[in-house]
Amino acid sequence: MLIWFVIIYWVISVGIGLWAALRVRNTTDFAVAGRSLPFHIVTATVFATWFGSETVLGIPAVFLKEGLSGVVSDPFGSSLCLILVGLFFARPLYRMNLLTIGDYYHNRYGRLAEVLTTLCIVVSYLGWVAAQIKALGLVFYTVSDGALLSAIKSCASATLLAPSVTFAENILRPYFRHLDDRQFLRVMQAVVLVFTTLVTLFALNSHLSIFHMVENAYKVTLVSSFVPLAFGMFWKHATRQGGLAAILLGLTSWLTCEVAFADAVVPPQMVGLLFSIGGMVVGSLLPQWIADHAPVKEVHIA
Repeated sequence: MLIWFVIIYWVISVGIGLWAALRVRNTTDFAVAGRSLPFHIVTATVFATWFGSETVLGIPAVFLKEGLSGVVSDPFGSSLCLILVGLFFARPLYRMNLLTIGDYYHNRYGRLAEVLTTLCIVVSYLGWVAAQIKALGLVFYTVSDGALLSAIKSCASATLLAPSVTFAENILRPYFRHLDDRQFLRVMQAVVLVFTTLVTLFALNSHLSIFHMVENAYKVTLVSSFVPLAFGMFWKHATRQGGLAAILLGLTSWLTCEVAFADAVVPPQMVGLLFSIGGMVVGSLLPQWIADHAPVKEVHIA
């Protein structure tokens, strides 16, 4: 009986998806639903995206094995991040009328920062989405919980869309200036298909657990993107040079520690965060060898 409920759920989901697809006219419709969703729908989609396979499958397994110390990053750390973003970042970013977060880095720090942070964000999503794909396989194998399937699928669909749109808009868009918005929509949709294929292959070949796939995904953006975002919004002395220094120092120090000092007392991601903060502060206060006049990007919002 349960298998029929799962089948019916999938048929309804696909039907809603096909109906919604007929209403997509441009990249803004595809990426952010035309910026027309009401507050309660946005709230629901945020929670559906944020709590996926690691919440219902990964965290319990790690907690049973390692106790509270093993689940500090998720759910406690990730939930705190969600609250902080809602309190301090969501409103200012929304008022900037951006299509992707990469647009913010372009406008604040220039094209190089946009490319670096976008690539980091896409890589971070690789593990996050792969965890959802792996969890879907487990659920289909057991067919034990329709609600669990819903949570994982909603998270997977949203986490597939975000990096695909970001990569298309912030990496590919400059090379397709000859396309109008409707034509570029097809490029964006093709990127979603390619990214889905890549994360599926990664999920099939990775030996990491669901929890650690997601946990590792958080590290990349912490060391590369958080400091430029926070300091760029709330520290008036932040400069383009400081932002680039924060990204590069955060990434290189984190990767070095992951390779050479993975078991050190101070976790590699914390070293990367500290170096990123240092790069931002020192790079912004030193004489500016990199011009601090990044061109404002034309955001394609229909």
